[in-house]
Amino acid sequence: MTLMMLLLVSGIGSLFYRMGLDDATIILLYLLGVMILAILTSHRLYCVIFSIVSVLSFNYLFTYPQFTFQAYNKNHIATFLIFFAASFLAGALAIQLKNHARMYSQDAYSAQVLFNTSQQLSKAKDASQVFSCTAVQLHKLMNTGIIIYPIQDGNLQPSITYGTISQDMLYKNEKNVVDKVLKKGAYTGLIASEHGVYAPIHMDDSYFGIAGIEILKEQIDSFEENILLSILGESAMALKNLKILKEKEEAAILAENERLRSNFIANDLA
Repeated sequence: MTLMMLLLVSGIGSLFYRMGLDDATIILLYLLGVMILAILTSHRLYCVIFSIVSVLSFNYLFTYPQFTFQAYNKNHIATFLIFFAASFLAGALAIQLKNHARMYSQDAYSAQVLFNTSQQLSKAKDASQVFSCTAVQLHKLMNTGIIIYPIQDGNLQPSITYGTISQDMLYKNEKNVVDKVLKKGAYTGLIASEHGVYAPIHMDDSYFGIAGIEILKEQIDSFEENILLSILGESAMALKNLKILKEKEEAAILAENERLRSNFIANDLA
């Protein structure tokens, strides 16, 4: 791409030169080229190379004597140095602006995904619905098969799947990785297997399940990993709230039974 951009800019520069336009216009054209290259690529090295070769091309094509790398005019040396510095800075600034724009876009996307996840989880009435919602959100994020193993009393329960799960994810080797995550506890990060990655669904010391994503770990970038873990965190929070709500309901029922029992005993004594 760097070579193509250089050829394009040099070709247009040659046209401008034949039209009698001055050197400043051609230099601005090269600066425009390095900025476009910075937008199209993500590596600063390409911009550095383009900046160096641009100076050489300008010297070779547009300064007297043409088609040599000699410069008889001492002013050209200063022009070349300023040209290179301006070209390098323009490329660096363009890359920085592009990176900032990407970061803002990722932050907005992350916030939207987590908001949607929170909204969906808030509608769940039980743990099964929470796990199903989590699988759906992970599938939307990763666009691949999802398998979730709920945990009850420290034991794995029958899995919940969403999307297309290959038989590879059900092999014994994969189950061994799931057992490994289970044994390591709630503070395990992403654990890679031969066919996917696994992560716990936990909050503090509460361990609710294990999520499996049918994708190689090296295919997950840090941005996706952060959102993935955040979704699992939202899921764990929803499961924790359901657990607390259930405990309160059980305590209320127990208290009501005790009240009725006390009333019954009091009536018998009367």
